[in-house]
Amino acid sequence: MDCVGCRAAVRNKTEGAHMAQLWIQAAAAAGPCWAVVPLAGQQYDFVATEPYVRRAEAESRPATGGILVRSEHEGTESWYVLASWAARLWVNGRQAPLGVRVLADRDEIRLENGCRLYFSTERAAKVVPFAGAGHETICPRCGQPIEEGTPAVSCPACDTWYHQAPPLTCWWFEDFMQCQHCGHPTDPDAGFRWTPDNL
Repeated sequence: MDCVGCRAAVRNKTEGAHMAQLWIQAAAAAGPCWAVVPLAGQQYDFVATEPYVRRAEAESRPATGGILVRSEHEGTESWYVLASWAARLWVNGRQAPLGVRVLADRDEIRLENGCRLYFSTERAAKVVPFAGAGHETICPRCGQPIEEGTPAVSCPACDTWYHQAPPLTCWWFEDFMQCQHCGHPTDPDAGFRWTPDNL
C-alpha cells in the first residue's frame, strides 16, 4: 500500500503496474492521506477496517458487506461490486440495482461506515520483454525497430512501445520526458496522473 500523503507522488512500481487499484483514505502520522491498494486477486471482501478490502478465495462464502469481483473475457478485464440491499454499500451514491454494479474508472465506493474508496484502472509504466506484435514495431524516439525479447515499455495512455535498455533508454529519455504520441509523462517518478485529490 503506497501512502500518497507521505510522498510527493505515488511511484511507478514493477509489481502491480498493469492492474486496477483502489484508492483508500489511510491513517498516517501526519494525518489522513490517500493510499493505493493494487487489486491482484480475483475477489475481495469489503471490511470495516483499513485497508477496507480483504482478498478472498472465489469459492468462499460472500461477505455480508459486499464483494469486489474480477472477470476477464477475451483479454478484457472487468470489475464488479456484488452486494445485497442489506449490505448498505453505494457506488457513486447509489445502491446497485439487482445487487450488481460494473465499475468504471474513478467510481466512488462508499461503505456503511462512511469510508470512501475510489476504483481506478490507470496503468503505470512497466519495463517488460517486448513480446512482438506480428509486424515490425518502430520505437518513435530513436526510429529503430524493437526486437522481440528486448526490454521495452508500452505507454499507459496510448500503448505505443519504446525501447528501455541501455544504450536505448527511449522511454525514460531525460531531455523529453513525455510520450511522443500522446504526451503522457515518462518520468519514472511521475506517479499516477489521477488521485482522489483531483476531485
